[in-house]
Amino acid sequence: MEVNQEERYNPIDAAAMIDTVLRKEKNWKRLHFYQKTVVLYQMTYIFSLRFLPKYGDRTVDQMVQAARSGKQNIVEGMADGVTSTELELKLLNVARASL
Repeated sequence: MEVNQEERYNPIDAAAMIDTVLRKEKNWKRLHFYQKTVVLYQMTYIFSLRFLPKYGDRTVDQMVQAARSGKQNIVEGMADGVTSTELELKLLNVARASL
């Protein structure tokens, strides 16, 4: 049985089709609100080291982890936003809640 040339799988066509389906990934490092979250994380970390007890206080850990989580959820949301706008919005809302 002979396969017609037009029916064969062509990886170049598949790559072109994926480019039209998926959105382009944004550079999250250049986003203004991401840059603000990096500064907020750094300020929270330095504040907790300087003014709060180093051991025995769970609140300090929660503050630092929430600031870090906000920053990381922006990164993950922007990366997942290539395939799913819904997931991107959910992760960006989680980031907002963490901050």
